[in-house]
Amino acid sequence: MARKRLRGKIPVLQQAATGTLNEHHRFLIEQWLALWDELGLRIHKFEERIEEQMRPFAAAVETWTSLPGIDQITAWTIVAEMGPDMAPFPTAAHAASWAGLCPGQEESAGKRQSGRTRQGNVWLRRALTQAAGGASMKKGSYFKAFYHRLAARKGKKRAIVAVAHALLTTATYCCGLGKNIPTSVRITLIA
Repeated sequence: MARKRLRGKIPVLQQAATGTLNEHHRFLIEQWLALWDELGLRIHKFEERIEEQMRPFAAAVETWTSLPGIDQITAWTIVAEMGPDMAPFPTAAHAASWAGLCPGQEESAGKRQSGRTRQGNVWLRRALTQAAGGASMKKGSYFKAFYHRLAARKGKKRAIVAVAHALLTTATYCCGLGKNIPTSVRITLIA
């Protein structure tokens, strides 16, 4: 089991593996494991309740989950924050502005100043940037190529925000049409 540099440390490893676990340690581990199981059960109950409440919006959740990087819990967050349809937002740019994912523009005397994004909706922005992190690692995805193209020039954090913006824009068009992303389009996005 011990390889390379650990071969010389076998006696120390054996002593560490043997260890001493007294009754108090067993009691503490038992309590922590019981707490862990209880918290897992509570989380499961909350997820069941949320799923029950989100049933009327199943079509919107399915549309969001058809994008790479967005799982069911992230889709629930996005639908809860933006609503099931995109009617309140005339364009994808309005949705991106509301979410705080559009780049800022400040120019004075021909010199570009800060390009910081707005604060926007904190929960939506967080969910979309986490989804962008997942989409940027999805093998063969357009969003992965987009991320790596931007990260080389702009940096990783700006690239994640740009991918989140692209995810929101893509999903806004799909939700506006009331359709999932078809497999043929997914293949086009991947290629």
